Amino acid sequence: MPATVARAAIRILRPTQSRRKLSGGSVHHQLPLELDPTDPITLSNEFDRTQSIQDLRGQLEKAGFTDIEVIPVSLETIDTVVDRLEKEMKSKQQHGQELIVFQLCDGTELDGYPGVSIIKALEKYNIPFTGSDSAFYIISSSKPVLKRELQAAQVPTSSFKEFANPPQMEDLQDIIKEITFPMIVKPSISYASINISLKSVVHTPEEAFLPKEGGLHLDQIDIETPTVFVEKFLTGREFTALVVGDEDWGVRVYPVAERVFAPNLDKFARLLSFDQYWDGYTLEGGNGKDDGFCKYEMAEMAWQKPLQEVAKNAYLALQGSGYGRVDIRTVDMDKCEPFVLEVNANCGLSFEKDSSSLANILIMSKIAAPGFVCDLLDHALQRNKRLNNVCLHE
Repeated sequence: MPATVARAAIRILRPTQSRRKLSGGSVHHQLPLELDPTDPITLSNEFDRTQSIQDLRGQLEKAGFTDIEVIPVSLETIDTVVDRLEKEMKSKQQHGQELIVFQLCDGTELDGYPGVSIIKALEKYNIPFTGSDSAFYIISSSKPVLKRELQAAQVPTSSFKEFANPPQMEDLQDIIKEITFPMIVKPSISYASINISLKSVVHTPEEAFLPKEGGLHLDQIDIETPTVFVEKFLTGREFTALVVGDEDWGVRVYPVAERVFAPNLDKFARLLSFDQYWDGYTLEGGNGKDDGFCKYEMAEMAWQKPLQEVAKNAYLALQGSGYGRVDIRTVDMDKCEPFVLEVNANCGLSFEKDSSSLANILIMSKIAAPGFVCDLLDHALQRNKRLNNVCLHE
């Protein structure tokens, strides 16, 4: 580990939900006065958050860091927090020490959690931080936007169509010819499988318009779901790849993991739907049973090279910087013809087995978590210095 990183003070930004009105065009969305433990957004953001941050802190301590502080940040407190961080950074630098922010905010702003807003503030004041920069975060937040970038870079991704207004039945005819059934209806901006249900996979035009409990239909476009899209549903195998770095620092793709779905599942039910993924979970914990609908295994060796290659190409196509997870599917079960589903900037960062895809990949790859977090910190510091040098010479 570089000496500058080893001496660094670490500030972990923990996202907290806003309590103010958010505007979307002429529409105002009132966030709840209290956290609703049954709300999918609250559950997916708050579940196990304290434990995962304690886990991260433990890995930092194992790596030798002693000056660690967790700082809550909401949409209302961004300016106050960043102002404090800038002053502390300058004070540390006067004594030959660096300050690096572990940036864990990954909201959409419309969900009440800070995301790109805190990233832009850190960039404005040249504060080094881990994870996605604002460009990567913005490109990867909207699934149709990222898919268009993948297409432009000739990275394989399934055919799709985005709707900003509810379509008419006749509008689907040309789309059906191009994409063909089965298709899946998805929100353009989402995470943690929110608004994805088993009924999101559709086989007829009529099914695409049917209201779905826990999922979307093509008439459901509002401030929280400004656009929806349909894409070809691939019935093959599903993989996920962890990618770190950027084009200048270097890009590392870790061994790719396969999400192995239970063999008793219908091929159209082999997906990470919210109802399967979060079934029985509350903010107090899990349901105490192992449903076993999905487990992680290392992708077979013969498939590793093409899967890692497409993951790297997808990451670079989206100006990847920091770390992210690339989700991939194949057309069928026995042929390695990978298509990128999406790229998740700032994917879930935890290290206990089955607590996140990242954790399982590191464990199966025999990568020590303290070394991994040091790599993230080194990238954060080197990226910041590189960008500052560019600014000085402009």
